[in-house]
Parts: sequence; structure tokens; C-alpha cells
Amino acid sequence: MQVEPLSNSANAPAAPLPSGSGSGELYRYRFVPPVGCDDDGYPFCDGAALDNYSHVEIMSGGHQALCRHFGGRALVAFNVGVYYSRGDRGACIVPDLFVAFGGAPGLSYKLWEQPKPAFMLEILSRRSWKKDVGIKHRTCEALGIDEYWLIDSADKRLDAPLVGYRLQGGAYRRINENRHNRLPSKALGLELRLADGRLLFHDADSGEPLPSLADEHAAKRAAERRSKAEQAARLAAEKQAAAEQAARRAAEKQAAAEQAARLEVEKHLAQARAQL
Repeated sequence: MQVEPLSNSANAPAAPLPSGSGSGELYRYRFVPPVGCDDDGYPFCDGAALDNYSHVEIMSGGHQALCRHFGGRALVAFNVGVYYSRGDRGACIVPDLFVAFGGAPGLSYKLWEQPKPAFMLEILSRRSWKKDVGIKHRTCEALGIDEYWLIDSADKRLDAPLVGYRLQGGAYRRINENRHNRLPSKALGLELRLADGRLLFHDADSGEPLPSLADEHAAKRAAERRSKAEQAARLAAEKQAAAEQAARRAAEKQAAAEQAARLEVEKHLAQARAQL
């Protein structure tokens, strides 16, 4: 797809870059044809392939859990381009997951129109991990993204499977584990950990994990199974009660018949005695 040049008017809002940061020092995304663009001419999709299924699973699981937790209080997005310089299509980061409070959903996310994301996360892959730990890290730091997170679930490029950085004094500082062996995110008000290839978020106060959509579906299926089992048990109990009631009635009828027979015998005996 051929892309027309964007207007770079002198009246256009400047990118939210810190003083002294030239665009050449920041990360630039290379779109893989074919490329789709939004109404303003900024690419929002391309032909780049995702790394693997586990990569997608981590992204979608984290996305579902955070969407359900924040509801409409925050924009939670994955694989959406974040543009930081108006008029420049390459001035873009496409994080695996980001959270922006007050942000609105769209095909692309432009920092001159919307608030900066408070949280960005990248999942390392063999072909892009050096950029994730290097120039992307520096770019998010320069842009003032509150927290930058990395997941290294398989390749062991880092010294831990989950690493988080928080902006302090204009520079990223690594986030330390708390006493529960989880990494606290001030940006989200949650605690993070990686377990069995899944990114889990915990409530900072209760410590309870946020349920993912898969968890809720599993809970719903378990509840349905319990309901069916309880209904089957109730029907079985009713059937048993009906059978016992029928047995009692049969026994009462039998007892009544036996009593009537005895009375008839006694009547005949009494008549016979009276004739003697």
C-alpha cells in the first residue's frame, strides 16, 4: 500500500519529548508491507508476524484481566502503535501491552492528542529482544512513561522472567520484589508475577489474583456443573422420596387389607359361636 506524505505544519503540536532528545536517539518502528493507515495517514497495522502462540497468550490474558479490572477507567491495549512525534510515521512504538488512564481507544495512539501511557510491557523474542532492553527502554524513559516492563519467559536473556522499571528522577530504576515475591506496580496499583507462562496481576491490598476471562469461563463452567449436579441430586432425592411415599402407602394399604381380613375372620368366628 502506498502511503501519502503527512502534513508537518508549523502549527502542529510538537512531540512530548524531553529537551535535548533528538528523534534519531529514539526508537523507530519499521512497518512491514502491506500497511493499513488510519484516517490521519498513520499506520495501524502491517504484515509483521507475531512471534509465537505463547506470546499471544500472555498478551491476551493480561489484556483481559486488566480490561475487566479497570473497566472504563483506563484504556488497555495490545499491539497498538503509540506515536510520539506528529507528522512522523516512524516515530512509533508498538508495545505488546500498555495502559493509559484517560486514554480513548482507536486504531493508533497519538501522544499529542492523548495522555501518556502509565504502563508499557514488552515480551522478549529472539529477533527483537535487544531493541526491547535497549533503545525501546531508553525511548520510554525519555518519553516519561511511568513504568516499563519486560517478560522473558523462555529465552533467559534477563536474570529474571519478569522485570519492571519505574521512572524516578527522570531515569528508570528497577522494581524490587516485595515480601510476597511479587513486583508492585504503582502505576496500576497492582502486583505482578509470572507463573506457568501466565502473567498474573494481584490486588495490592488483598493479594488476591485478578481473574482472567479464562478463569471466569472456567468458574462459570464449574458453577454450571455444580448446578447440574445439585439439580440431579435434588431430582434423585425427590424420586427417592416419592418411592418411599409410594412404599409407605403400599404398606398402609397392605396393613389395612390385612386388618380387614382379620376383622372378617373374627366376624365369621363370632357368628359361628353364636349358632352353637
